[in-house]
Amino acid sequence: MLEHLAKKDKLWRQTAFNICKCKDLADELTNLMYLRIYNYNTPIEKLTENYVCWVIYNLFRDHCKKQPHISLDKFYDVADEEVTDTFSDEDLEILSKAKELKWWEQQLLVHSYDKSLRQIEKEFNINYQFVRRHTNQARKYILGENYKKDDKRTA
Repeated sequence: MLEHLAKKDKLWRQTAFNICKCKDLADELTNLMYLRIYNYNTPIEKLTENYVCWVIYNLFRDHCKKQPHISLDKFYDVADEEVTDTFSDEDLEILSKAKELKWWEQQLLVHSYDKSLRQIEKEFNINYQFVRRHTNQARKYILGENYKKDDKRTA
């Protein structure tokens, strides 16, 4: 049975890598797949490529469930740093209004300065109209009457 599986070892390791995107974990998942199939005495007739892929996928899910959730605080240095910039009253008002927005509106605004709305749509799998509508609403809320909508269709 294992000899039959070992003939496609390269395929199983590639499949595991496509699932988890980590070579070491892919090798580990492939080895666990061999053990699982051997321990359960799976008949050779049942050992199709789809079956083996599902075993690898389920092993990856089990691996993810066992991992403790990692707090984002470990990835960010939250030490207070001395601010050298001085803000005008207008800047402070804009910042305070931005803090009143919902967290996802704040994130959309931040990303909209670095990326196009289409890039945000593709990267985060969010509807384009949703992104456009909420970034425009957030800008309008922050800037108030000073807000000028960038509509390229009328230009």
